[in-house]
Amino acid sequence: MKGNGQTNGMWQPSSPPLPNNGIIEALVRSDIYRKFSRALARLTGFTVMLLPAGVAPLSNRTVPVCRAGRLVGLLQITCVKPVKSPNKRSLAVARLVEVFAKHLELISDQAAFQVSNAGPPIIQRAKCYIHTNYATDLSLSNTAISLNASRFYFCKLFKKATGFTFSRYVSAVRIKHAKLLLLNQSLRVSEIAFDVGFQSLTHFNRVFRIVTGCSPTQYRKRSAISTKNRQFLKST
Repeated sequence: MKGNGQTNGMWQPSSPPLPNNGIIEALVRSDIYRKFSRALARLTGFTVMLLPAGVAPLSNRTVPVCRAGRLVGLLQITCVKPVKSPNKRSLAVARLVEVFAKHLELISDQAAFQVSNAGPPIIQRAKCYIHTNYATDLSLSNTAISLNASRFYFCKLFKKATGFTFSRYVSAVRIKHAKLLLLNQSLRVSEIAFDVGFQSLTHFNRVFRIVTGCSPTQYRKRSAISTKNRQFLKST
């Protein structure tokens, strides 16, 4: 492997060449890459080095990195000495799980985007209308009128294309935005309820619990704890 030597069965790391394209440079500087590489080294004794394509040959110690089906770089595996401290190894495990969760989030976002772009054009326009007007007193009748469709036809088509009733879909969109607003500790729950389109706090609390399995207050507390844990992991 170019730039590496093997001594007593151990692969000795060499200095990585500077990235020669914007994609690799952005990936190297990403928080996910740095967290993953440090945690992997602590747990397994191996580290990964992201190199531009063509710097090192493909082998059993390199993994290709592709974008839109085209090779942009290589993850090159080298050997280092792992940490033995149980506490540090536990933190390394936590970091790897966090990185894995972020990747799952990206995959789920891509899948949701693909699903949201499926269906008849009228449904796409309906979704756009809902995401634009979710904070208003949105109704099935008004939405159907804005799309020049009959209420009955639109209701039936929307359920068939999305798998949700119109009201259920609107509630899910509103709760999604409410969850983001709940991260702001200075906003009152009642303010958030009306900001995302609910006409009463009681209705908001009931729908929020149905969609998320917990109350808005419980969700805010859990999010605060999760944020503190992430900050702790970053500081270690």
